Amino acid sequence: MSTNESKNYSQMKMFLMFEKQGELPTYEALTEKLKAKGYTAEVPSETPSYAELKERYSDTRVFNLPEYTIEPGGDMPPLEYQIMMFCMANKENHGDDLSRTQFWQTPNGAELIDASQWEVMIGDNTPEGYPHQMRAQILYDWLEAALDLFPDCTAVWFEDSQNVVTADELRNNPYEGARRIFDGAVNVRMFEIEDTDEIVVDTLGLQVFGLPDVQVHFKGLDTDDVIGFVYDLALYQFENDCPIQDGDNVDGFGTDHEYHDDIQWTCQYEDSILEPKRPVLDVRTGANAAGDREPS
Repeated sequence: MSTNESKNYSQMKMFLMFEKQGELPTYEALTEKLKAKGYTAEVPSETPSYAELKERYSDTRVFNLPEYTIEPGGDMPPLEYQIMMFCMANKENHGDDLSRTQFWQTPNGAELIDASQWEVMIGDNTPEGYPHQMRAQILYDWLEAALDLFPDCTAVWFEDSQNVVTADELRNNPYEGARRIFDGAVNVRMFEIEDTDEIVVDTLGLQVFGLPDVQVHFKGLDTDDVIGFVYDLALYQFENDCPIQDGDNVDGFGTDHEYHDDIQWTCQYEDSILEPKRPVLDVRTGANAAGDREPS
């Protein structure tokens, strides 16, 4: 498996959560916010698919961004990037029992979800073919515009990463550019394998951008060290268009928590160990690798 085989884009879905029922901002207010961020926001003409969206949800806001247009080729017409905002008719149940054990970033995430009485879903509608960093920048700008217009939003549920982040943390995001959405859109998870001393640490969320997640199956290493390693490697892949190839080595660390040039861990693209099944960059941690693997 290679990075090219992992290009399986999907729409990003972010659910803004509220303790009380509200209403969507007007098209005028949203247009003003988007134009202030440099976007030419246009309301699309009525189409069958747009009409279906309006029928499915109690209220909608849809914008085309004509400056982000691609030519798919063949008989396909040009595609403009489209962002959406839906008022959910019914509150959804986010996070099963397993995913609720992985809210490391927001320990009270389950309580925030359960306290929500109203939700607004935002995201994009035409992701395929667009560079992931461009999408990430647009999606965070869209999220930021929404949070500005919804001061009573308490938290955001990122559907694809099964991650919940407080609205205040997102509003106070210290990062720049495409990375601004990374800490919500990508979740680092940790699972202990029952009846063994083995642990799996992986990311969830890069698949929405058409990128492989990162996975380490190990034993005998400090879990916090591995979590930091997986996060940094996922961010490196995200920011640099996945430069690591099958068989490449990366610097590893020892039980002293220090990285060493003479500790080299081999990388391989494969299918994930854990659900949901998806492409991952698996890092084999030498003598500390777990599972059916030869030390690398």
